[in-house]
Amino acid sequence: MKIMVPLTLLALSAQLLFAQTAEHDVTEWTPELSMQYKTIRGTAMSPDGKLVAYVVREPVMEGKKSEYLSQIWIVSADGKTNIQYTHGNKSSSSPSFSPDGEYLAFTSSRSDTNQVWVMRVRGGEAIQITHGEKGVGSYRWSPDGSYIAYTKRDPDTDDEKTAKKEKRDVILVDQNFKFSHLYTVAIAQDEHGERETKRLTSGSFHVTSFDWSPDGKMIAFTHQPDPRINQGGASDISITPSDSGAVRPLVSQPGSDGSPRYSPDGRKIAFISDGGSPQAIGMGDVYLVSASGGPLEKLADTPDRRASMLAWTADGANVLVTEAVRTTRQVVLVPANGSAPTLLGSGDGVVGAASFDRATAQIAFTYQEPETPADVYVSPVSRFQKTKLTSINNGVPRPAMGRTELISWKSKDGLAIEGLLTYPVGYRQGRAYPLILNVHGGPAGAYSRGFTGAASAYMLQYFAQSGFAILRANPRGSTG
Repeated sequence: MKIMVPLTLLALSAQLLFAQTAEHDVTEWTPELSMQYKTIRGTAMSPDGKLVAYVVREPVMEGKKSEYLSQIWIVSADGKTNIQYTHGNKSSSSPSFSPDGEYLAFTSSRSDTNQVWVMRVRGGEAIQITHGEKGVGSYRWSPDGSYIAYTKRDPDTDDEKTAKKEKRDVILVDQNFKFSHLYTVAIAQDEHGERETKRLTSGSFHVTSFDWSPDGKMIAFTHQPDPRINQGGASDISITPSDSGAVRPLVSQPGSDGSPRYSPDGRKIAFISDGGSPQAIGMGDVYLVSASGGPLEKLADTPDRRASMLAWTADGANVLVTEAVRTTRQVVLVPANGSAPTLLGSGDGVVGAASFDRATAQIAFTYQEPETPADVYVSPVSRFQKTKLTSINNGVPRPAMGRTELISWKSKDGLAIEGLLTYPVGYRQGRAYPLILNVHGGPAGAYSRGFTGAASAYMLQYFAQSGFAILRANPRGSTG
């Protein structure tokens, strides 16, 4: 690789950028063209593996409106049918199939606040299941499909409501927190047409994630002292019966413990932890603990030691996580017996939004590479082989792209440092080009091999179209 350049650090203002794009034809890369590319924000595979629900997000810029709109689609695993399920000018997201596969739950702000809705997969009207005053956060079906557990922020007190009406609702920074707590709601209505709702937790702590036990009798949940984002590094795990609010601590130690997942037999809980050693930029190893409490068991290190929890395999032999692997993102199988993890497949791109069928025999996910935007794919778990199901950006022009390659160099102590180099469109070897050094903060976080034509803070292909090379270096300490 040779680019003969004076290493010039360019600072181009956004005003100049957008002023110049008006002069470009649609056959060239412009910020406006990059904004046309839709993205996928999540997948959910049906229990039998025959359907995949996914969320398509696209920008809406009409008049004074400038926002993103998300809607849910469902594609069959054989790719033969692909249908939009939600519509309207309000977003819908976070799809989840009921355990029997008959219903699809999702969240939407179509009633002004974010609530859980349920509709039959075979069609019909969506029914609002939750009615939280401030909306709801995350949710999960119970194993038998008769309940949904969800998190909801504490509502305003009567005094707070009065203060707002009287315009004396002073905001006291880092005081008077509104905590999220656990609730359950029945899917079936009672004789009065109501759905039974129970509050499971209360007190001065903030619930962030949770999971049902396989028999539906218990819920394990992560909680932190308050909702501030920096408190995520001080979280613990507790459990509560799903029909009462009796809370019992399960994992309590310094640092971060979270994302609990019950094993298929209900005997163990996998979770992500920094091992009682708080880290300024975070570290996430996979641990196991008995569902009744006891000593913690650390599993083998994953490639980056910053795992994000996905699920257990149905046989209880592995915990499935996702994390950055150098400049890619992969699904990792972490054996419960402590042996070395393995990657589920391989590739030079970014795997995201993974979900599984009930048997964890099939995986649905998004995949993208520098010259290929994200779409939905499926694969068997036992022998990874991507099958593409969607083409959400088929109607968007794709001008010639500057290719991107991974390069590396040695630091002064011999450590290999990596970066992604995007060449100018029409690059000719031996010719000198101006170089943009595109840096990121951190050291956590990293540039990955995602689609370079997508809208971002710096429109990579617009600069490549304008004759620039772009180097995105990942300094030591970067994720991956």
